[in-house]
Amino acid sequence: TMRLRAQRRAEWLNLRVACEVEAPETHLTRGGVTEIVRMGQGDPLLLVPGLAGSWRLLAPIARQLAQTHEVILYGLSG
Repeated sequence: TMRLRAQRRAEWLNLRVACEVEAPETHLTRGGVTEIVRMGQGDPLLLVPGLAGSWRLLAPIARQLAQTHEVILYGLSG
């Protein structure tokens, strides 16, 4: 139903629910501020979002991958 979809969307976009991290690391680069989120342990995987989204859109799949890998989410600046 619509109520469930709204709740799932909120979970998808909510940093604390989706990523289970307090806050992303922020780094100052030539292009501005870049956010980096790390979670999990194991062989590293770098997930880079497409041009239309932020790292938050990849957070749900990152949480699943973090069960067996160190997942690094990189936020594109600009």
